[in-house]
Amino acid sequence: MLRHMSHEIGRDLSTKSRQFFELVLPPADVFEDGSDLVIVVDLPIS
Repeated sequence: MLRHMSHEIGRDLSTKSRQFFELVLPPADVFEDGSDLVIVVDLPIS
């Protein structure tokens, strides 16, 4: 039972962590263009 509870808590923390970072960090695309690494960040215009 304790193992099941710790698994549930870990999964919940993982979900909350992902939701937090999706909220505070802008979406980013990372891809390779030839020998260059391209990072495109979608920043909102205020």
